Formats: sequence, structure tokens, C-alpha cells
Amino acid sequence: MTVRVPGSTSNLGSGFDCAGMAVDRWLRVSVRCAEERSAPAIAIDRRGTLSGFSVRPEDDLLYRGFAAAWHTGGDGRDIPRLTVIVDSNIPVGRGLGSSAAAIVAGAAAAFTLLGMELESSRLLALCSEIEGHPDNVAPALYGGATLALQRPEGGLLVTALDVHSSIAFVFAVPDFTLETKRARAALPASVPHATATIAAAHSAALVRGLATADAELLAIALDDVLHVPFRRSLVRGYDD
Repeated sequence: MTVRVPGSTSNLGSGFDCAGMAVDRWLRVSVRCAEERSAPAIAIDRRGTLSGFSVRPEDDLLYRGFAAAWHTGGDGRDIPRLTVIVDSNIPVGRGLGSSAAAIVAGAAAAFTLLGMELESSRLLALCSEIEGHPDNVAPALYGGATLALQRPEGGLLVTALDVHSSIAFVFAVPDFTLETKRARAALPASVPHATATIAAAHSAALVRGLATADAELLAIALDDVLHVPFRRSLVRGYDD
């Protein structure tokens, strides 16, 4: 089978850990079950932006997504030995959702092999748990721009964000990477109440600005106070 998943950009400024948007970059995964008993648990042929990526196949996020989904619906059956070709034009380590795309592709492949429905809410919960946050996983699954938030009783709620047809999106790909783990480690455990109040107003401006293409609202919305001030020193040339 072949699974195709889009990349995504998260936060969109003030939508920290909840807003994301799919972008027109893609990860394509072709999966088949290896028939030879001597075959490794998983063999991955990485192409495109992943061609120089070196991690043990068993530790690859694609395989982790596959294994988690298989254990969820496999009724105790052993994971089959897999031969995988993965081709991507999503830049890696540049905040464009390559990790989320890999997790979603692996989980979707497992559910398909098991003959299970590709139920988006189930995939969302599973993949967000592996990723640690839903802001990239949601648009990778649903497409478009999305808002994902925690339900009080548990579980995630996802809704589409309206984006005005006149808005064009451009992303720049730097010549260096920044691991999500390192970027998240730069964040404080808490912020002052006044900062949280500003963040709430800016996120509301984001939703309205995307829907109406109001330039002033979008300028305010992109001036984040929750994560950018603490991460800007990690991005060479950010202030310039």
C-alpha cells in the first residue's frame, strides 16, 4: 500500500500547541510485508529529504506509529516484517511537521493492513500521544488549518479554521536544523498572568485574522508572547 501525508506548520504565531496548518509538501510511504522469515523486523529505504537521515529503523517515528497502531488493533498478533520505501520533500528539523507526517503515515498503514477504519479521531489520539502535542498531527490528518484542544472529559476536539482565500503562505527553509526537543526545553514552566492575558487576545486575533485577512489583526497574532521570546536565541539571525 502507499500512504501520502502532508507536512504542516504549527502555532501560526500565537496558536501555541493548538493551531496548525497543512502545507503542500508530502511524505509518501510504500509498505509491503516481507515474506522471507530471515528478513529484519523493518527495512527502510529513505529518499528525498530523508536520504541522509540516520536512525535505527526500529526507532524511526514511522515505525513507532505503525507499532503503536498495530498494538492497538492487532488483537495480540505479531507485527509483520516490513519493507518500506519512504520518499519526502518535507524539510526535516525546520518546523514543517516531518515527524508528525511520519507518525501518521505509519499508523495509517498499520490500520489499513489490519482492515480497520481510518477513523481520524482514533488516529489523532494515538499519533498525538507519540508526538506529545496535536498541533502538527491534526492538520496532517484533517488537512487545511485546524484548531485542536483538550476536552474537559478527556480526548481531543479538532475544528477547522477558516482561511480567507486572499491569504498566501510562504515558508523559508533555513540552512540549519532545530530539534523540537531542544526548542521545547527552552520554554519556562509558567508565565505571568499578564502575559497569559496577552496570549489569549493574540490567539483570538489569529482566528479572526485568518478568516478575514485583516492585516492588522494578523500582525498582532503573529507577535507571540508564549514561545517565541524564549526560542528566538536558538534561531540564528532571527532578530535580524
